[in-house]
Amino acid sequence: MNLKSRRESLGLTLEQAGRGIGGRQKVYRFESGERDPRRMRLDTAQRYADNLGLTSSRC
Repeated sequence: MNLKSRRESLGLTLEQAGRGIGGRQKVYRFESGERDPRRMRLDTAQRYADNLGLTSSRC
């Protein structure tokens, strides 16, 4: 499951998923491939995982 599918399966908007990580534009950039999620800072990845109901070890 990719990031966008996970967010949509939870019924989250870009704004909700982006809380604490820099907002909806940052989420959109990760989902669209404009930014590589594998290069996300650790603290950002942990907050994003929390927003998506994932554990950091699955990121």
